[in-house]
Amino acid sequence: MKKLKQLQSYFKYNPEDILAVSIRQYGQKPVKKMGELTGIRILDGRFRPGSLTNPTQRFFEPSLLVVTDPLADQQALHEAENIGIPVIGLCDTNNETKYLDVIIPTITRVDVHLLLYTGF
Repeated sequence: MKKLKQLQSYFKYNPEDILAVSIRQYGQKPVKKMGELTGIRILDGRFRPGSLTNPTQRFFEPSLLVVTDPLADQQALHEAENIGIPVIGLCDTNNETKYLDVIIPTITRVDVHLLLYTGF
């Protein structure tokens, strides 16, 4: 019941306060489409260290982070942990779930699966 209440709280964020990250190529197309349709911020491609924690560079402090592959998006996960924001992760069987608040099981190696899970 506690997890259900926690999950419900994630639906209260404004789209402008959500950041979706995908470093891997197969996750970039679904993330871009999700950004277009929902208005959330996206960061596809290389995640620069300090993007969430260093205000002297291109800086954005989201209220919620979505990652398409926690194994590849480790830098974003560590920065989210440092600033204390919740993280939703699309996970495969080989992903580390240590820093994730909500885990959505999927096959992250195929962009078709990610497109289906993101609804686009």
